[in-house]
Amino acid sequence: RPPHNIVGFPSSRPRGDHIRRATVGNMLAADDLRIGQSIEFKVGDETHIAMIVGRSPKCEDSDATHCVEIVTAKDRPEQAVSLDQSFGLMTGGIVGAVPTKYKFKGFHLPPLPDHQQHHCTDRRFLLCFALALGMCCRIAVYAFRNGRIGNMHHAVDYEGRMCGIDVPGKRMAFWCRRKDSDLINLRHPICVEHCPSSNETVHQCWDHANQSLVEMRDYPTGVFLHSPYCWPKEERLLEQVREARENSVPSPGKLLVGMPRAAIWVIPIAAGISSLIGYVYFKLLDRFVDCVVDIFVKFTSYLFLVAGCYYLLIYWKVYNSTRNLVVGCLLISVSLFAFMFLWSDKAQSSLNRAAGCIEAACECITEEASLLLEPLIAMVLRMLILLAFLVVLVLLVTCGAPQIVAGRARHGWGYTSEQEFYICYMVLMFLWMMELTTSLSQYVLAWVTERWYFTPYVDDVKIDKKHGAVFKGYANALRWHLGTLAYGSLLIGVLRIPRIFLKIIKILTNLVMNKGSRGRVCKCADQGIGRINKNAYIGVALTTESFMQAAISADMMLNENKDVQSIAWLNGMQGIFQLGGLILITAAAGFGTFVWVTLTKICGPDDAVRDALIWVGCIVAFPIGLSYMTLFDTVGDTILYCWAVQERRYNYHKERLNKRNGGNIRGMFSTFMSSMSAEDAFGEERAKVNYAPPALRELLLGRQPRLASLSPGDLFW
Repeated sequence: RPPHNIVGFPSSRPRGDHIRRATVGNMLAADDLRIGQSIEFKVGDETHIAMIVGRSPKCEDSDATHCVEIVTAKDRPEQAVSLDQSFGLMTGGIVGAVPTKYKFKGFHLPPLPDHQQHHCTDRRFLLCFALALGMCCRIAVYAFRNGRIGNMHHAVDYEGRMCGIDVPGKRMAFWCRRKDSDLINLRHPICVEHCPSSNETVHQCWDHANQSLVEMRDYPTGVFLHSPYCWPKEERLLEQVREARENSVPSPGKLLVGMPRAAIWVIPIAAGISSLIGYVYFKLLDRFVDCVVDIFVKFTSYLFLVAGCYYLLIYWKVYNSTRNLVVGCLLISVSLFAFMFLWSDKAQSSLNRAAGCIEAACECITEEASLLLEPLIAMVLRMLILLAFLVVLVLLVTCGAPQIVAGRARHGWGYTSEQEFYICYMVLMFLWMMELTTSLSQYVLAWVTERWYFTPYVDDVKIDKKHGAVFKGYANALRWHLGTLAYGSLLIGVLRIPRIFLKIIKILTNLVMNKGSRGRVCKCADQGIGRINKNAYIGVALTTESFMQAAISADMMLNENKDVQSIAWLNGMQGIFQLGGLILITAAAGFGTFVWVTLTKICGPDDAVRDALIWVGCIVAFPIGLSYMTLFDTVGDTILYCWAVQERRYNYHKERLNKRNGGNIRGMFSTFMSSMSAEDAFGEERAKVNYAPPALRELLLGRQPRLASLSPGDLFW
């Protein structure tokens, strides 16, 4: 790999006083501001941005703490200033002796990968995270001591007792007949040793009218595989039980104890299906991204139209319900909106650009093959976290005491205030850990992609790529930035809904409010909590900043970068592919679970348990699908971020080269000729390094969609 100077172009050694100062060290000894970072301040009515360039000899004899370059000034002068970071005050240079407030603006000139030595970030929050995990361990010990996981496969009688546990020797639940009719008393099941096989036997059943036990004659029943219930063999009674179970909404605890033992196989089956569909989806995007866009647009448009017509047909021919009329009209309205929006020239252009982003991401994933391992690693981590928290939560559920209500079946377990706190805490920690796993994946993907991107092309091939880059990325994240990942995942998870809410308000204010009010709302949405997103991890992987500083730096580079003005609409546009892929993977896993449950008949005629298992399959598939979509999303956004960094460094070096050569030669003609020669020399220097993948260069120069026919042979080629 060729050596790189501070602006990222090959050279034998850094040249020039400014470049030499920048390469001596990126961390200033006196404070937290580093070379390449910038600050924003006002002089009168003018807003200026100054970049930290280090300590020059002229700063040593004065009270100045930093040497800055005023990047907003025409001639970009370097000045000695004094920065008081405790109060955010600046004196000296362009502001004079009057202390002026300034604010941090992030990296104006970020370093390249491996030019910045990583160090521990957000160490204080790492201690808070360790205490939170310690509390989880304490709750787990309590759950293992007081919970009974063996209780999770038992039916419950009308007094709230578990058959086979609270009523020893009677593990089956039986619904008695009603005293006044031939129907079944579904609200008052009893525990029996064996399921009745004929109507010649009797049992003591609860009579709600007399509030006492009476002797009732049985009816033929049977056992379906692992179900703990006695199911009627008579079709009329069986239909009554199925309809009651389907319409009722059992409590989570009561539904869990009725799960069949073979339900545990739902987890590996759903995981395998979702992993396979995720890989197939990647191959589709890699080879036929434009066809996927075309199919998505047509399918979305016609699906709502067909569904709306179906509901209107039911309203007209079958069932004259106002609900069907409203749903049909709503779906047709959505289809008309989809036709107007998705088929417009502007939307087609945006979708083409989004396809280009995905194509560039797929090109990176194909060349850096280790990136395909990351979703599998993330899947394993999520499955381990899911299993660990699921076991603890199941044990916590069984810690509750049964609620016995005379005359009716139990609707849940009773818990103390301590147990309720434990359950709520573990649920919140589970959500945090899942968000942390996503943040860890995003950091590793950004770390690997940045090092792949800034490896130059030589004869259209990137040379000297890192081996085992994904594993090195995980080691780097866990060693230096675990506190940042924990802090960022908590902020992103808590502020996700407010961010969405602010985006909706921003769209509405752009339509109805005046410019002043609209500006305040947009500022809060864009520069406030709008910065708290995954792009911060892209900055941390490159600049090793804290989470909040990296969020500001990434936002400045992507949304306030005059060198790449088109980056704003490119960043994040591939969300339509992520949403479609996530829905496809989750739905495929749910359908596969439905097929498996139907073929094996592990639930028998119990549709409530069948539906619950399908939901479990979808819940298992969702984080796995999220791993694949995180791969596309993070790699695509990181490539755009790296392009913005490359262009910023290129233009900065170009301006300084022109300034240095133009200032050393007197005369208009000499200045013009030296500038031209500097341009030529710089063009030759830049031509030696080529970072951007072909798909990204094609996208920025103008991409034409390529439609091709789909075939299974091409897909697996």
